[in-house]
Amino acid sequence: MSYQSVAKKNYLAILSTFFIALVFLGIGSFIGVKFIPPSVRSFMNMAFFIVVLFSLFSKKGGFIRSKKSMYIYALVLGILTGSTYIYYFNTLGAGTFISIVLGVVLIFGMAYIVASRANEGDLFKLGPIIFGGIIILLILEFINIFLFKFGTFDIILSSVGIIIYSMYSIIIMKSVQVRCRYGVLSEIEVVSLAYSIFISFLNLLLDILRLVSILKDE
Repeated sequence: MSYQSVAKKNYLAILSTFFIALVFLGIGSFIGVKFIPPSVRSFMNMAFFIVVLFSLFSKKGGFIRSKKSMYIYALVLGILTGSTYIYYFNTLGAGTFISIVLGVVLIFGMAYIVASRANEGDLFKLGPIIFGGIIILLILEFINIFLFKFGTFDIILSSVGIIIYSMYSIIIMKSVQVRCRYGVLSEIEVVSLAYSIFISFLNLLLDILRLVSILKDE
């Protein structure tokens, strides 16, 4: 099998896993909106934080090691966060919401181009720094829910989150490019890369939606 064929097969496997996970996220969102009472939704931010924080350590703990486990994760995540997407869709309007989604897709496309031109060693050195920034960001977002009650601090967190996840997307794209070179990927490798794209995509999307929503209200 030629290099081009191997790379194409790997890319298709990663992208198909990513898009199927998005479908399960959508199904979970429908379940969450239809069957979770409004009185319970105030606790969903906390549940979302716990799930995301746990998922950050999933690679070490082996939580997501197959497509099945990733799809279950996406379904649960959709149940927990479905009302958030519906809220932004209703408050911002379909046009703005879709434009933001396309904007995130564009960011990942640009990240792929930047990654292809960046030095592998230099880029991967930033990995631990970016990962640490993500953990700190999640902790601050959790604190924000109880102490600052959104406002200006929320704008700062959203802006920083957009920067961090945009940088993280470049590292992810570089990882995809590097690992797709050396033969057909195993299911664990495919899931690992698809999961990284999935969680980064959603966090970047939520940060942009939140920032646009805040700026629109002011």
